[in-house]
Amino acid sequence: MKWLIKILSLVGVLLSNISAQSVDRPSVGAGKLNFYLDHSSFLGNENKSYTEFYMMIYADQLKLVEKDDVEKATIQLKTKLTDENQNTVSEKSWTTEASFRNINDIRTLVVNDKWGEFINPGNYTLSVNIKDAEGRSEGKVETQVEVPQISSDKISLSQIRFINGIDEKSGSENILSNASRRYGLLNPTLIFYYELYSAEKYLNSIFNISYNITDANNKLVKRLTLDSVKAESKTKALMQAIDISKLQTGIYTFEIIIKDANNSIAASTKRNFEIIQQDYFSTVPFLTEQDSKIFEKLLGYIATPQQMNFYKSLNGVGRASYLVRFFKDIDPTPETNENEYLQALIQRYQYCNKNFSWYKTEGWTTERGRVFIQFGKPDEVEYHNLDMGARPYEIWYYQGNREIYYVFADLLGNGQYTLLHSNKEGEITNSKWRELVIKF
Repeated sequence: MKWLIKILSLVGVLLSNISAQSVDRPSVGAGKLNFYLDHSSFLGNENKSYTEFYMMIYADQLKLVEKDDVEKATIQLKTKLTDENQNTVSEKSWTTEASFRNINDIRTLVVNDKWGEFINPGNYTLSVNIKDAEGRSEGKVETQVEVPQISSDKISLSQIRFINGIDEKSGSENILSNASRRYGLLNPTLIFYYELYSAEKYLNSIFNISYNITDANNKLVKRLTLDSVKAESKTKALMQAIDISKLQTGIYTFEIIIKDANNSIAASTKRNFEIIQQDYFSTVPFLTEQDSKIFEKLLGYIATPQQMNFYKSLNGVGRASYLVRFFKDIDPTPETNENEYLQALIQRYQYCNKNFSWYKTEGWTTERGRVFIQFGKPDEVEYHNLDMGARPYEIWYYQGNREIYYVFADLLGNGQYTLLHSNKEGEITNSKWRELVIKF
């Protein structure tokens, strides 16, 4: 069990580091549906700011249903925005449908959604509940939102919107937000969107724009200066990209500075973002070859193919650090110091070794162990250990939107159970499994 204690310690260290960092971070939903939530404010009307909220959820958490020759997922959303006096400012509910034509890489795909509010500058509490309409899994978050005052009678800037790019199907009207604000190894280009606002008297003025990136110690690590920009209209939309592939892992501050013809600062805005690079995977203790093999099998149960390939590409030091990040990302309550998912995984591991071990084979590595670790304790188990004329077998049932079951049997009579049949997609299917358990 040393490897489990090691990972628990590493997760604790990571949680401590994250909690000490700036509060200007996206929110992470809790529950069975994990998602990122971010926001940006722009110039509105009647002294109100227009604030957009962005949600990103990994599609592999959703139940897909085939419709019109494509796989679709349906998400139900409810939001509530309250002011500092607990007055309800806005309540919304709607349904979002996402389509996937190629589900071979479904675990690497995300669903993006956004909505907007015209609200007065100030501090608010936003609660968001999401539900998988088919799978019935839910997620929720409650977070604080600060809406800034954006003036229209001088030179001013919107907040920075971090993005992943533009949806090629929809064109420039569908910018894909990066609600996690995470860049680096798998996303080496910082792409961002913002708006420059000019009062009437500043129209057609020329401005210089600088982009500064500073690290956690307020040290300037990257600066770019644009050629002069002309304010042809009261609102000028700008989208740029910066190569951050050479920056090390950490939390950074990104600042945009607008200077006038006299080189005086006319406006500025800044926000935090995160970079995760290869160097991140060399900051924690080394995993032995035995530890690495154990986790490679464990990740085979719960990780995506992309995550598995990346894990295999790392050395012992990198793998240890990657596991910390992996378990942090799937923590159902990231705002607490406990990682409930990891704790449940440990309990499942212990249960499997106690109940499914066979000869020199550890229980968690058996077929029953794999299913138990993936899905937990069955809702119901049919034991057929003493049926006349039949070999011992068990049927495990999992209740959900539809009933899933697994059939395990001891075909050799030596205590080793193998999976014969299941109605779950991707598992072995054998409609004649009953013939295999009959004794001749």
